Amino acid sequence: MTQQNVLHMVLVRWNSPLEQDELDQLTRAVGVLPERIPGILSIGSGPSSSPEGMERGFEWALAITFASETARDEYLPHPDHEPVKDLIGKWAAEVLVYDLNV
Repeated sequence: MTQQNVLHMVLVRWNSPLEQDELDQLTRAVGVLPERIPGILSIGSGPSSSPEGMERGFEWALAITFASETARDEYLPHPDHEPVKDLIGKWAAEVLVYDLNV
């Protein structure tokens, strides 16, 4: 059985609009993940670019494609994941996480 890639999606609704320096902090924390955590194939983050307007209040997303479920599972407790979790947790009113085998 071959391992499938996993798309890990995090949708966030902020407590209040983030300042540019807060967004910059989060962007930096996300930006180091591919070089520090094995198994990340691609990563993207930011506001929605959809013309459909169906975000239901979610203002920001993080999407990471992992090489396998094992790579995703090793990412979750990884120390370099902690700053991202901490920043989102500090500023988020609501977080939705959804993983999809692709």
